[in-house]
Amino acid sequence: MASTGDSDFFVTSFDERIARIYPISEWMKTEKLLHEPGEDADAAEDLWFTAMDLGGMCQIDGQSRVLLPPALRRTLGLENVACHCEYFKGYVNVFNEQVYEERKQRARDERSAKLTAFKKKGL
Repeated sequence: MASTGDSDFFVTSFDERIARIYPISEWMKTEKLLHEPGEDADAAEDLWFTAMDLGGMCQIDGQSRVLLPPALRRTLGLENVACHCEYFKGYVNVFNEQVYEERKQRARDERSAKLTAFKKKGL
């Protein structure tokens, strides 16, 4: 993610299952979305609260790692275990083995229909 030009990151979770690592430039877009929610003000406030409760600023260390805040690691079951990462829509999702297996199964469910739909869109 250093290719984004960002050296600072915000790491958090909105669902207490999947961590998100945002380059600061992407996090600022998310902040704006939550600070200007329109009719979804209560939902935005709750999402913001969770993000702030679990999240924190971080940088890439000398070994090219991003260290997750301890409260986030504990809540998501990421302490002393292998984790899985995926880059999606400007941020990196990080999840433990259980969530990874659930995501894998969800991706398999009705895969043929999903593939057909996106072939029509040019995939």
